[in-house]
Amino acid sequence: QIMRHEEWPEIMESYIQNNRGKEYKWSRQDCVTFMAQFVHIITGKDVLIGKRYAGEKSAMTLLKKYKGLFRLVDMQFKRLGLNKIKPLQAKRGDVVGFKTKAHGQTVGICVGNMFVSQGEDDLVFLPMSEAVKAWEVK
Repeated sequence: QIMRHEEWPEIMESYIQNNRGKEYKWSRQDCVTFMAQFVHIITGKDVLIGKRYAGEKSAMTLLKKYKGLFRLVDMQFKRLGLNKIKPLQAKRGDVVGFKTKAHGQTVGICVGNMFVSQGEDDLVFLPMSEAVKAWEVK
């Protein structure tokens, strides 16, 4: 059973602040690594275990193998005992999935009535109404 660090709200706030102003970089500062590092910090669990990638080409190969990012996240979270939930059930600190024109399936972190994800030049905050998937991080 995964448990969030007891000070996770403060950790989440500082994590978001520490990631502001950083540019998108495949496998280092992309939407998946932004989400996975956050989950690791607050739970100690590695959602990318066995699914590392080193740049855009290997990321695309991995996504193709698992038929998309949402399926890959489903599989990895299920392996850790984390459940998929309806987007409207997502609470602060849960992971959400959404779609963009530039990158297709994308993930972020719920911060209340918004979620945050890595954008091209900085973090982006979008309304939870744009979330199409969600996973509980408990």
